Amino acid sequence: MEIRPTSSFVSFFLVGFLLFSSKLLAVNLDDVNQIESEIKDLRSQPGYGLSYIPNLVIQLNNAEINLNKERVLNNKNVSDLDIILDVILKNKLALARHVNEYRLYGELNQELVMLMAGTDKTAIAHKSISLNILLAGPNIEAESFFINYLNSDEIGGLRLRETLMYFTLHPNNAVKDRVSFFASEKGHPIFRGPASWVFGKLSTIDDTAAIAQLTAALNQSIIDNYGFDTQLLTLLGLAEVANISYLKANFSNVGLDKSLLELGERYINFKRTSGINKSQLISNTFNKSMTRYERDEALGYILKNNKADLLKELGLLFDTDNGLVLSPELAQLANIYGYQISGSADNPIISAK
Repeated sequence: MEIRPTSSFVSFFLVGFLLFSSKLLAVNLDDVNQIESEIKDLRSQPGYGLSYIPNLVIQLNNAEINLNKERVLNNKNVSDLDIILDVILKNKLALARHVNEYRLYGELNQELVMLMAGTDKTAIAHKSISLNILLAGPNIEAESFFINYLNSDEIGGLRLRETLMYFTLHPNNAVKDRVSFFASEKGHPIFRGPASWVFGKLSTIDDTAAIAQLTAALNQSIIDNYGFDTQLLTLLGLAEVANISYLKANFSNVGLDKSLLELGERYINFKRTSGINKSQLISNTFNKSMTRYERDEALGYILKNNKADLLKELGLLFDTDNGLVLSPELAQLANIYGYQISGSADNPIISAK
């Protein structure tokens, strides 16, 4: 009679084999599981484990680097390596979530960049880590990392899109030439959108060369109809440099959705209006018609120009028994742009961190 192993026996055997074979690796499951345990314990540590996190980042990156080196050497245990690398990635995500949940990003600039740099460029972990880097505010470490990455030969995947989105919030002339390559009809649509917006921000209003390039890019985005806000973001890039007459003349009858055309006109008005008129425009449209990208721009203007009187009018802060409370949207943008808001809802005070 043939004896077949039970599924539980097979599972036990496979786990046992994996553990045995991983012991032969420079980094094994026991090492990674120990890191996972330490990450879970962070919330119970003083300061939510802030002082422990730098060492955990180093451990995770060293483990990832060593395993990837073994993989290059055509190690016979490739499947085992991939399993452990997957656990390392999950630990990076868990650590990024912890940093975000307890708002530790402001004190971990260098560590967040390290955590990003060691992670596979296509991994979803980049979105989680990128958010923390953004929330940490403008800093030299993050800026240098993203500039160097964008100018390297390793660009691609989710990491590239997140990098381009970083520069929509922190435009930098050091990346204009590189961004210009993606901000064209030849660029892949998933990158063309954010690249176009960055390129528009780094160009001069009414610059004919920039207008021509971004016009071709937007026409191609309409044809592609790719998603990922490609049309919207490419439109914002063109709206940074073109006027309303040009936008209407060239995009009223070419397949651009009417709501996007209205958005473009509204954004051009916002960018070209100044002083009390800009404040009034924000007051009239912020909670009625602005998209999240427009709201980000409006909040950036309010913070950078100390228009604190608008914050309560827009319903973005209020007083409680525990003090002043900001809406999540305002709190996030204040962090990203490097500002703090104190005082009361009736008399908010905006100051640089």
